[in-house]
Amino acid sequence: MNYDSDVIIVGSGPAGAAAALQLAEKTKPLVLDVGITAAHKTSDQSYLTETLGTELQGLSHITGQYLSPKLRSPLFRYVTGHWRELSPIRSQNFRGELSLAMGGFANAWGSGLYEFDDEDLRGFPIQQADLQPYYKRLTEHIGISGGDKLFGDSIVSDGSLLPAVPLSGPSKNLYQRSRYPRASVSLERKGIHIGRQRLGILTRPHRGRPQYVFDGQDFFRPSKESIYHPGYTIRELQQCNKIDFKAGLLVKRFEESAEGIAVHAVELETGAEEVFWTRALLIGAGAINTARIVLQSFQEYAAKLPLLENPVSFIPFVELSALGSPLDRSSFTGAQLAVIFDGPQHRDRVQGSFYNLSGVLQSDFFLDFPLSTRANRYCLTNILGAMGVLQLFYSDAPGTAGYLSLAPDGTLNVHCEQRRYGAVEKILIKSFRALGFWSLPFLVRYGEPGGSFHYAGTLPMSRHETMKGLATDPMGRLQRSRMVFAIDASTFPLLPAKNLSLTIMANAMRIAAKLVL
Repeated sequence: MNYDSDVIIVGSGPAGAAAALQLAEKTKPLVLDVGITAAHKTSDQSYLTETLGTELQGLSHITGQYLSPKLRSPLFRYVTGHWRELSPIRSQNFRGELSLAMGGFANAWGSGLYEFDDEDLRGFPIQQADLQPYYKRLTEHIGISGGDKLFGDSIVSDGSLLPAVPLSGPSKNLYQRSRYPRASVSLERKGIHIGRQRLGILTRPHRGRPQYVFDGQDFFRPSKESIYHPGYTIRELQQCNKIDFKAGLLVKRFEESAEGIAVHAVELETGAEEVFWTRALLIGAGAINTARIVLQSFQEYAAKLPLLENPVSFIPFVELSALGSPLDRSSFTGAQLAVIFDGPQHRDRVQGSFYNLSGVLQSDFFLDFPLSTRANRYCLTNILGAMGVLQLFYSDAPGTAGYLSLAPDGTLNVHCEQRRYGAVEKILIKSFRALGFWSLPFLVRYGEPGGSFHYAGTLPMSRHETMKGLATDPMGRLQRSRMVFAIDASTFPLLPAKNLSLTIMANAMRIAAKLVL
């Protein structure tokens, strides 16, 4: 049999890029992807075009569905471009987004990169020790700036991390006050831990990529080389001739036979079908689209697969002593602090990211003040420099809140319920008040269903055959197949609150490393 490649990888996001990085040591994989990229160079754009867009797309949240500031930014629209027509979803309550971009959602992520410890992996058929060699290699490959050791990370002390990103504004003040002896004891007693984020941001040059420049434009200018996304790994492997990469292809299904695996894709420019043959297929198209490919391949229209996502809440805080201060734009405009809650008031650990508001537009908050235009503008000018937002992520497990199925026309039917908690938010509001940061429970906002963009669990790993063979074994192999593997978060049987990107990558490398051709 003439194979196009011994191994085909579907997707160029965290899973696909990490698998390609590992496989390139022993073979030359073929990576198939839609691979949408940014349409313009940021240096060619005016400030108005970068921030609001030629058609005022940056103000779309005023009349349309809420999007995070980064995804709403005109030059970042490519990250979620065209998925509705190419990967259609039918749902009454799903308000999420998918990405078909080269590098996936990581083009617009918050850059937090953490290991899962054994508590996070509770319910997985693997342990942290199974992932540790790949965490270490990824830390060296990506260039990760150091954060505080809050989560049992073993690589913090071995010298592989870059210097931490400097803190600024309300984040700096919150961090310093949390370190006062009395405050530290009080927070620890309540199960609250505050520390610096561990970020995929270069605080010094690393492997040919430049050091991060603090310009306040992270939410508006894509493809900053100092902020990692998996597309850089794909391009590097291409340049070294270690992979073949074909963009503009939407993989629809596969067929496995004694001869090998036929991968069916649509060439988007012409609409023609192309078929690629391989010995092994690794699917890393994201938890939702990987499930779509599997269901379509087996023509499974009755099966309901679990869909996990991290429920999210947002707590705005005002540092009263800083009212009237100008916005501090001297550091990273994304999340600078990690906040962990592991008290008894919630069953699982809750993870949060604390943001300054130095990277957003005043228009993002303009309508939140019930005053005149002039008064609203005055309030924003004097309050934004003193504001921060704590975004909380909750864990998820299979249940009735989230599932999906495939319709015969290829559309996914998705059910995803909004979940609101509240107890942890109240504890954090009260505890932060003692540090000079004020908020009230009625100001808390809860993310819409699917709005975390953290999806997982559709093809969960299990040591036992389950879900009529639509689950995966501990090596990510589909139980119905011989050489078809899921390598992304679709294999996670549970979804911890911690950022999942680094573990997606480490697990994909683990699966690729054990692949026997």
